[in-house]
Amino acid sequence: GPASGLGGHQSLSGPRTENTLRRAFGLEYPLKPFESRPLAWGSHILEVLSWPRLRSEARLMVFPAEQTAELESTLCHAGARSVSDEAFNILRVERGLPLFGVDMDEETLPLEARLEDAISFEKGCYMGQETISRVHHLGHVNKILVQLKMKADQPPAAGSLVFKDGKEVGKVTSAVVSPKLGILALATVRLDAAISEIMLEVKSNGGW
Repeated sequence: GPASGLGGHQSLSGPRTENTLRRAFGLEYPLKPFESRPLAWGSHILEVLSWPRLRSEARLMVFPAEQTAELESTLCHAGARSVSDEAFNILRVERGLPLFGVDMDEETLPLEARLEDAISFEKGCYMGQETISRVHHLGHVNKILVQLKMKADQPPAAGSLVFKDGKEVGKVTSAVVSPKLGILALATVRLDAAISEIMLEVKSNGGW
């Protein structure tokens, strides 16, 4: 994990990620998925993590929170461009990335949120390992995160119920309007409703 005192964070993603980090910090070494390494930055130490959550080359940097403006300026001078929270939210829903506190919480099993790639099934004991191992080796989850492509005039509200053949099977957790793909949503549904190309219905604002 990051060293004590590091509280700021910045993500960088896209095809020019490696080049930007090379220009900004002289970072030459590649990182394995979810690998973390310290990086000297002036008198500070950054923690640079491989962050493949967006299904593209990405890095997550953790650093002293008071250096946020300086780090953003350094990245911008190296060619990075900032995006709005709205743009990032659209991107993460397009890529199926759950957000803690929105699409998942402390009661969610990582397997339910499709976070298998962030779990080690070989390492020693860690909090929740017994439950994870039992589900992985002996059974399956009862509900799981899915992406929905909506046929609607507007995005459904968070918490809208999802139905299959007239029976409630889950609820919407996030919804956006994607410039490329139209109305998209993330929902947690029963496993039997998590089938590619299946037709589901969402009840929202009194309509379907």
